[in-house]
Amino acid sequence: ELFMQYLREYLTQLFEQYQTFFSPDVPQSYLMNHLTGSFAETLKWWLRSEKEYPPEEVAGFWMAVNC
Repeated sequence: ELFMQYLREYLTQLFEQYQTFFSPDVPQSYLMNHLTGSFAETLKWWLRSEKEYPPEEVAGFWMAVNC
């Protein structure tokens, strides 16, 4: 859980740089929560699936759903 907390904080800083790519109608706090949460859960899913897919493909899955 500590790792996930740090990961979410890092992801929030990273995603804040790209918030203009998303709808301005969505509150920033919700957007950051959604992006960081879905990314962290994607990472957990990928690790549980024993890295069945290459990381680039998993990143593509995440992008297809969130962008």
